[in-house]
Parts: sequence; C-alpha cells; structure tokens
Amino acid sequence: MIKEQRLFLRSLSDFIMRNNPQEDQDLDWKLIFEYAKKHDLQPIISFQCREIVPEYSYLYLRQISRYVALKRELSNLEQLLSEIPYALEKGIIVSDAYPVPAFRTMGDIDILVPSDYRNVVAQILIKNGYKSVYDGDGDEWKFRKADIFVEVHSRPIHNCKGNEKLAEYYSNWEKYVINHRLEVNYHVLFLFVHLRQHLLGSGVGFRQFVDIAVITQNKKLDWKWIISEAQNLKVDEFVRIVLMFNELWFHVKSPLPTIVEESFYNIATESIFRNGVFGKENEDNNTNSIARLVANKGISVKHAKLLNYIYMLFPKYSDMIQYSDCPSYLQGRRFLIPIAWTHRIAKKVTSKRIRNNIIGTSAVANDRVEYFRNWGC
Repeated sequence: MIKEQRLFLRSLSDFIMRNNPQEDQDLDWKLIFEYAKKHDLQPIISFQCREIVPEYSYLYLRQISRYVALKRELSNLEQLLSEIPYALEKGIIVSDAYPVPAFRTMGDIDILVPSDYRNVVAQILIKNGYKSVYDGDGDEWKFRKADIFVEVHSRPIHNCKGNEKLAEYYSNWEKYVINHRLEVNYHVLFLFVHLRQHLLGSGVGFRQFVDIAVITQNKKLDWKWIISEAQNLKVDEFVRIVLMFNELWFHVKSPLPTIVEESFYNIATESIFRNGVFGKENEDNNTNSIARLVANKGISVKHAKLLNYIYMLFPKYSDMIQYSDCPSYLQGRRFLIPIAWTHRIAKKVTSKRIRNNIIGTSAVANDRVEYFRNWGC
C-alpha cells in the first residue's frame, strides 16, 4: 500500500475506534479524497482530517444536513406506514451504530414490506408526494420525492442466482421483525450476505466493511447464533474472513479469528481500493458473473460460462428493463419479453466483440474463482 492508502484506512480506523486523528502533512490529499469519494466515505475522512485540511470540512457538514433531511422524512414515513407491516433495513439502521450517525452516507431509505402490501404502500407514497421511478418486477420498487429516494423491497436479498437456499432463507424475514426493525443478529448476518452478494456481483468498496466493523462492536450480539446460521447458509468462512479483514484494516477485534495469508491480504486490499463503493470502477469484476455461478452452484468454469451466456441472452424482465440497450417498447409491457429476447439474440450473436469476449474469459474467470475462494465464497 502507498502512504495515502494507509492514511485512508487509519482515518477510518480512528473514526470507528473513536480515536483522535493523527497528523500527517506530507501526503497527496487530492488522492486521499478521491478514495473517499469512490468509497462514499467523504464525511468520515473530511471530519477525521479537518484540522489538517480544513478546506474539505464542507463535506461532513453537507452530509449532516442530508442526514437531518432523511431522518425527518423517515419520521414522516413511519407515521404514514404505521398500519402496515414493514421493517427498516441497511443504511438507515446501520447509521445508529456509527460514532457519528450522520456520517453514514446513504442514497435512499430501504423498507421491507410483504409483497401483498405492494400496492397499498405504493398508493400511500404516491398520495404523499412520491413518484414511482422503478418497478422491479415484484422484488424492488423505487420512489422519489424531491431529493429523497425510498426503496421498497419484498425481501432483503433478491437476485440470488444459483443460491436458492439464500433466497429461501431471506424470504422468511417477517418473523425476524421487532418494532419495525430487523432483529439485530438477523440483520448483522444479512449485512455479511449482502456484502457477499456485491462482492460476487459488480464488486464492493470499503463502506460496507465499515458498516460491519461499527455494528459488530455491539457487545450484545449472539455470535454463536450468527455463525450457526451462517454455517447453514454455507457463508461462515466468508463471515470469519470479513471480520479478520476488519481487524487488519480497522483494528476491530474479530470475535471469530481466522488466518488471512499476507499475499491474499495485499491482493484483496488493492482490489477493494480499485472497486469504489459498488465495485463498478474495477475492470477485474467484469467476469464476476461467471465466477459467482461457480461459487454459488459449485460448477465448472466451462459450465458457468455456458449458463452465463444463457442468462445474457434471456435476462428476466426486471433485469432487462434496467439495461441501457433495453428496447423502449418493453417498458411496462412484460408480455413482449419474447420479442425483446429475439432482438437481443440477433444483436449479441452477431457482435464480434462479444463473441471474442466469451471465448477469452476462461483464464480471467479462473483467476476470479480463486480470488473468491480465498474470500471463503
């Protein structure tokens, strides 16, 4: 790691552990704040370094204003949905564990509702000034009012390609709700699974690791239950490795210690730095879809390539309407998906670039499979 990366991680560690920041003048601060922006951690870094580079203080002050607006709208939503069975999840809940809750950035408020209540919730939100901006085919719906976004989910985890056990487990979330919040141990396990989904997908940045680092300091967590459930879902090794990385990066003592090889630590740390908050800036992640199928289904790379090609040619409606090349006639007309598939097949099969990419992915995919195995996936 270069010194700017070490300062970045040390600043996050000092924030998590409530330590005073350490001064260090001889640094490329522009690069440090590029990392902060990529990983959506600008408020923390600007606050921790405010005495050294006060010109960046506006970043945490702006986030405080944003957080106040989100909390105000959350209070409004809780009143509007008081007669509806729902649960809050992800950022809006995790922020409560942060040393400064306002510094947990979030683009939206995530709400879980049973699928039977979809239309009821939509009507309530629209009646109170929200506009529907995305219909996710039964699992996810997005609404917007001014600069406030609300995501309504029918289950915490969806799009579990190849891992039906995870999909089934998180379809039963309603029995883990206490006072419109997911029960804390269940939610912590979800954070690990959610991180794993992103890692196996487009990638993941440091913010999700920080989420786990702050929330796992809760002394009342039942790690025996968490690791037992993780074993049933076959994600227990991943949980242990993530906790160990948080210990190495942020000095948060792992309750479930394991060994991380130094060579993998260096490779993984550099990969996460390249990722950005959702991993999309890291070209290494282009073959993740193949490696994810290997990890989830336990199949060969050759088999995964074929299956991935089928998924590419025949995406489900909710995926296809998000693609930049989605035909306009498909929006809101799910029954036209066979026609859209026909057009997609003609376009993809005749593309020389795509054919060459499919042929040339084996070696890279093998490397990604090994990378994920080292993460315990």
